[in-house]
Amino acid sequence: MKKRILALVLVALMTLPVLAGCAEDTGKNPSVTTDPAVTTDPSVTDPAVTTEPELKPDLPEIRFDGTELVIIHNPAVQTYYYEPWIYSEGYSGDLIGDSVYERNMIIEEKYGIKIVSIEDTNPANTAGLASQAQSDEYDVAMCQLKHVGTIAPQGMLHNIADLPYVNYDNPWWDSNSVAGTTYNGQLYGVVSDISMMTLSGVRAILFNRDLAKDYDLDDPYELVKNNEWTLDKMGEMIMGVTDDLDGDQAYTDQDRYGMLTEGSNINNLAVGCGIQFTALNSEGGIDVTFLNEKTISVVEKCRSFLRDDTHTLDYEALAKFPGMSVTGSKYSYGRVLFAGDHFLFTQGGAMLFEELNTANMESEYGIVPNPKYDTEQESYYHLPDNNTSMLTIPSANSLEDLERLGVILEDLAYHSSKTIYPTYYEVIVKVRRADVPELGEMMDIIKDSVVYEFSNIFGIDTYTVIQTAFKSGNISSTFASGKKVIENRIKQLVKKLDSVG
Repeated sequence: MKKRILALVLVALMTLPVLAGCAEDTGKNPSVTTDPAVTTDPSVTDPAVTTEPELKPDLPEIRFDGTELVIIHNPAVQTYYYEPWIYSEGYSGDLIGDSVYERNMIIEEKYGIKIVSIEDTNPANTAGLASQAQSDEYDVAMCQLKHVGTIAPQGMLHNIADLPYVNYDNPWWDSNSVAGTTYNGQLYGVVSDISMMTLSGVRAILFNRDLAKDYDLDDPYELVKNNEWTLDKMGEMIMGVTDDLDGDQAYTDQDRYGMLTEGSNINNLAVGCGIQFTALNSEGGIDVTFLNEKTISVVEKCRSFLRDDTHTLDYEALAKFPGMSVTGSKYSYGRVLFAGDHFLFTQGGAMLFEELNTANMESEYGIVPNPKYDTEQESYYHLPDNNTSMLTIPSANSLEDLERLGVILEDLAYHSSKTIYPTYYEVIVKVRRADVPELGEMMDIIKDSVVYEFSNIFGIDTYTVIQTAFKSGNISSTFASGKKVIENRIKQLVKKLDSVG
C-alpha cells in the first residue's frame, strides 16, 4: 500500500507561476472598500463601507490523485477521550458524524485523495514504533498530550514548526498550543479544529445553578461578568454549602457538599490563578517558575476549602462507598451524584455535558472559567486534560511527504472550522441549553484562554510536587526538595531534545 503516488507533482507545481485565480489572494486579507453611498447633499459625505473578506488558507491549486491521508487516532466510541472527529462512513443523522463526513468529502474530492482512519488505543506508541522501524504507514498521529513529550525526545516525531503551507496564526489552529509546546524552534504537536477532543476536555468549573439559588449564593455567571469570580469567592461559596441529607450525623456520598474534587484540581486552580510552572528562557533553557509566594498562597487558600471534608468530597473518598458499584467507576458515580444535586461545584470540561444529560439532571447546570487569583488578574487560564489529543506527524514521513501534508492539513483544519467546530460548539454545546445564553459566553472565554503547560506535556512533572504540598500542608519544604528533582528532569529532557533537534 502506498499513499504517495503523485508526491513529485507538488514539487513540480511549486516551480510554476502562481495561477491567475490565486494571484489575488496575498494571504494578508486586505479590507474590501466599496464606493460611498450617493447623497443629494454634497456637504454630507458618508464613510466608505468596509468589510473584511472571509479568511481562507493560502494554498496552491493542486491534486494528489490516488493517494491516501492515513490518520491513527483513539477509537471513535469509548467512555472518555474518544475521537469521533476524524472519520465517518456517511450521512446517518448524527450531527457530529454528518459534519465529519461532509468535511472529509470536501477534502477528498478537492485533492483526489482518500482519508483512511486507523483506530488505536495508544496511537502514540503504535506510530512511534512505526517510526523506529522507518515505516511511513501513518501520515498523522492524534497523540494524547501526555504521550507527545514521551515519544518526541526519542526522535519519533517531526518538528512541524515550519510545516509547508501551514499558518498557525490562522484561527483554525490553536496558537496557544504552538507557544506552549515549542522548544528552541521545535514543535512536535499542535491542536486544531480538526478534532474537538481537547476543547471538550479543557478543565473548568461546572456548577449547579439551582443549588446556588437554594443556598442564596451569588450566580457564578454574574460573578464572571462583573469580574468578581475569584479563588476567594469560590472558596466562600463552597463553604456555604453543606447538608447532612440523610441525618445520620456522618458525611457520606448521600449528603451534600460545596464541591466534588480530586487531587489534580490544585494544578488546574493554580494555572487558573495565572501561575506558570516552567518557562523557556532567552538562552534556550527551561526555568522553574512556580516556586514562589503566590503559589504558596494559592495552595494555602485551596487547602482551606478543599481539605474540609464537611464541605468537599474527594473522588478518592467517594470510591470507598458501596454506591460506586452501581457505575463501576468513581468518576461516573461522582457525576451521577452531581446530577442528583449533591454538589454545588465540580471540575471538568464540556465533555461532561452529555453525561449529565444522560443522567437526567433536572437542575440547571452551567460552566464557568477557573476563578482568577484576584480582581486585578486580567485573564482567565485553563489547562486541557492531558489525555486529550494533539496532531503530530511521525518522523518516518519524508520531507516530500511534508509538502503534501502541509497542503492537506491546512485545508482540513480550515474546513473543520466550517463544519466540525460549528456543529460541536453552536449545536452540541450552546444550543443544547438554548435558554441559557451565558453558557455559550462562558465557553467562548474558556476556549480563548487554554494554556499548554510545557512541563506537563514533556514529563517534567511539576504537578506531583504541587499536589504533594497541597495534601501534606508542608508547602515550602516540599517545594524546596521538589525543585532539585524538577531541575534534574529538565536537564535530562533538554539533553534529549537537543540531540534530536
